[in-house]
Order: sequence, then structure tokens, then C-alpha cells
Amino acid sequence: MDTEVDFLLRNGDEFVAIEVKSGTAYRKDWTKGLRAIKDLGGLRRSIVIYPGGRRLRSDENIDILPLNDFVQEIAENALFP
Repeated sequence: MDTEVDFLLRNGDEFVAIEVKSGTAYRKDWTKGLRAIKDLGGLRRSIVIYPGGRRLRSDENIDILPLNDFVQEIAENALFP
């Protein structure tokens, strides 16, 4: 299997999975790795970060965030719901 996730952030027993992409238009294949770990115990959120565009949510409840929105969530301590 050729699947990976770029980052897995941990806060206690909870995780946020992050995939980083350089494209400017969301594509469903960007979420392949995140979908592969959807049943990980303690996974609270899955996020794709990309440089531009608009904030979206995939059919699998994966947040698709422009980089600026992601940075704002970090600044507001809002990554872990």
C-alpha cells in the first residue's frame, strides 16, 4: 500500500491528522491517506491544507483549509475540537 499522512499531531490521547498539498484546486485523491486512517483511535479531526481557494468539507468530514485559515486556527488554539 502506498498511502501516507504528512503529520499526526497529538494532544493527550487525541490526534489531528494533516495532509499538505501544493495544488490550488481541491481533488478528492488528496484525502486518500486521511481516509485510510479514519478509524484510528482518538482521531478527532482530519485536515488537508492547501495554498489557496476556499474552506471546504469533504463527504468524509475532512476539513479542506486554505493555509491562511489553518494558520488562524493555530493562532486561536482551535485545531483540536
